[in-house]
Amino acid sequence: MRQGMLGLFALVALASVSGASGASVPPVSGLAVRSIQGSLVISSLSGDDKRALTKPRGTGERRKDYLPTWSPDGSQVAFARWTPNQLSLMVVKSDGSGLRRVATLSRRQRLYEDSLAAISWSPDASQLAYDAYTPVGKSSTEAIYVAAADGSSVRQIALRPKNAYAFFSLFGWTPDGRRVTYALSGGEPLSLDYEGPSDLMTTSADGTDTTKLLRAGDIDWAFWLADGSLLYVRNCLLPSACQLVLRTPSGSSRPLTHFRIPDWVGCCQWDGLDLVQRPTKGEIVYEHSRKVYDFSPTTNMTRTVHVFRCPRKRCQPLDDDVSLAGVSRDGRVALVEYSNYGGNGDYMRDYRLDLETGAVTRIHLVTTDPDQIYLS
Repeated sequence: MRQGMLGLFALVALASVSGASGASVPPVSGLAVRSIQGSLVISSLSGDDKRALTKPRGTGERRKDYLPTWSPDGSQVAFARWTPNQLSLMVVKSDGSGLRRVATLSRRQRLYEDSLAAISWSPDASQLAYDAYTPVGKSSTEAIYVAAADGSSVRQIALRPKNAYAFFSLFGWTPDGRRVTYALSGGEPLSLDYEGPSDLMTTSADGTDTTKLLRAGDIDWAFWLADGSLLYVRNCLLPSACQLVLRTPSGSSRPLTHFRIPDWVGCCQWDGLDLVQRPTKGEIVYEHSRKVYDFSPTTNMTRTVHVFRCPRKRCQPLDDDVSLAGVSRDGRVALVEYSNYGGNGDYMRDYRLDLETGAVTRIHLVTTDPDQIYLS
């Protein structure tokens, strides 16, 4: 769900703007991978220097390569490949060589495009977890699988209960790569039919051991810390606001945020709360409305890094959205997209944000999906 709320395309690139300190923002280099006209393309973060990662579609060819996801070290890309007769999980090296099929989801004639919903690499890049819908008669079933990245094995580790009006949200792996974390939520994602609540689950990579960690309203994201603590985002459907919560290794939970939405705001829009971890520093960067925050698990302190200005005479609650596209490897700089959907027409801008000083520099990002960006 979180991935579906990220904006995909920025519009233009202009001159830089200064932050509160006026300090310059360190440069960030990396690569972006996107699905364009059914095949995958790699480029710079701004969209320049494009090259084909998978073979462009031929005339009349029915194929869709989508959902590209970088491996942790940037050496490989996993993706879904749809054809009229087959839906597969594929892996290719970043130079376009070594293309291989890791798993086949179905060989039935009537397959759903985009029915592979999420892909997550294990920390050591040896395994891939993925969430997929598989046709069964006139209906479908949803399951989470783990596949060896070399294609040697595939196993189902979680299956949506039969006849359940529910859906999975795949969040990723524990830091040691032994378990996969996900939520099973009641109702239909992002619709008035959501009934809740969400069960936050973890299952061993071989599928033999499943544990329910907790139950909460509409769990939208979860992220493990190295000390065994778990950050998760709950209550993301109005009239409540998303809250960031920390669960300690002992199992106790406490909210880190207490955001509020005015009573007059109608039901049922998505509030949203992105979060990313700062490499080498361990701090958590998250956003809400026009503000970007930094939380330190070590000091238990939260600070406001930057507040984006309202681009209009007046901004209403839920007009604003900040997408966190990633953090540089030194933990200094975040790539962000600020959007405002109020007034006449959308306002959308991309920035480099210095997480130490709060200074921002205007840039152009071809995508703000963290799975599609590799920062070098």
